[in-house]
Amino acid sequence: MASGDIHISLNLVAVIAAIASSLGLAFTFRHELEQILEKAVLKLHIPIFGHGKTKPPSVSARQCPNNPAHLLDPNWETCPYCKAEQETKKKSVGSVVVASSGRERTVVGGVLPAGERRETKVMPPGAAPRPSEQSGKGDSRRIVGMVITYTWHPEGQLFPIYEGRNFIGRADISSEAVPRPCDIQIPQDTQMSAEHVLILCRQGHYEIIDQETTNGTLVNGELLKANLSAELPNYAKIRTGGTEWTFIRIEIPQRGEGLAPAGSPPEPTERKAPRNPTLVR
Repeated sequence: MASGDIHISLNLVAVIAAIASSLGLAFTFRHELEQILEKAVLKLHIPIFGHGKTKPPSVSARQCPNNPAHLLDPNWETCPYCKAEQETKKKSVGSVVVASSGRERTVVGGVLPAGERRETKVMPPGAAPRPSEQSGKGDSRRIVGMVITYTWHPEGQLFPIYEGRNFIGRADISSEAVPRPCDIQIPQDTQMSAEHVLILCRQGHYEIIDQETTNGTLVNGELLKANLSAELPNYAKIRTGGTEWTFIRIEIPQRGEGLAPAGSPPEPTERKAPRNPTLVR
């Protein structure tokens, strides 16, 4: 077989490798195909460098500088086998990974099959609104004080204290005939009892009563006796479980001290006479 036939055989190998790369075939399959064709050339007793002891003539194939296993036609400027390998590696990488910006993204579920509807799930306790955002809604009693805590949120939480009974606890009130949630709830405080303490405000007097709790209630560092009323001074430091509070009284103005009688219509505002416009000549 002449040297021209060698060139044709090597060109055939390169063409087949390029076709396999365009079809997306795996590199291992193309490599096996190249080996089969090279073996077929060897069986025809064609001296190719690297497969036998016979040195190739000056017009025979040469080795690829990047991969000696690749035999190249002397007229080729680049190695088609290396190019095919690089294209296969690029395709195997897949999608490009984009660096995240650090912000949490809203993830929406995939498209549901026909006939199926999305399920509404109940939010976990940690995702529920803060008690401070719920407290006082629909309560028509007058606000006579407040308690403030910085235990669970660095910006602080403020809860109003109303005339009458104000329960502080982790869950529901069990001492009443109909159980209901505490007026001030701290569900994340595991050291606080479900119904921990009662703040009672009536006729300008402020009292605090521990509800037979496990960990007790401290007022200005003193432990309260269970079910016994104690005076609650202004700016008192209260500790219920793992939560620390500051209690602040609010002085309510008496009738006649800036408050209009109940049911009285608002006073009409005086309407000033319009001023004549100033004419400039």
